[in-house]
Amino acid sequence: MSYPRLARLAQIQGNVKLTLLIDKTGRIAFVSKTEGPDVLVVTAAKEIQEWRYTASNQTWHATVVFHYFYRSQPWLWQQLHA
Repeated sequence: MSYPRLARLAQIQGNVKLTLLIDKTGRIAFVSKTEGPDVLVVTAAKEIQEWRYTASNQTWHATVVFHYFYRSQPWLWQQLHA
């Protein structure tokens, strides 16, 4: 998962919880936000569409949680404020 540029600049972090509907072919048919900052949810929901699960004889639901953690880079701050 990528970290959205806007979220990095604003130092937004947190958990993103998504509920998925997986179809019989293993593709994600539907994604809904359960919780999390919108700027992180948009990226997570978009990127998770690329995931594939094992095919099944029925559709099923899953819940996934992504932990976005922002760690500042002191060397970058020093360069920008020198």
